[in-house]
Amino acid sequence: MVEFEAKDVKKDEWSEAFGLTDEEIEEAKGAFTFTVKNINRTEAAELNQEFF
Repeated sequence: MVEFEAKDVKKDEWSEAFGLTDEEIEEAKGAFTFTVKNINRTEAAELNQEFF
């Protein structure tokens, strides 16, 4: 779980991370809690027979 206060988030971060409009950012107040369900990692594949 990730918890944070709305006042601790900069305006640029709201729009970049959550896609909020300026009006939605102004209305964001209080504590927010998110639950991380999965984390994906990718890595470059080797260019070998298995790849092709």
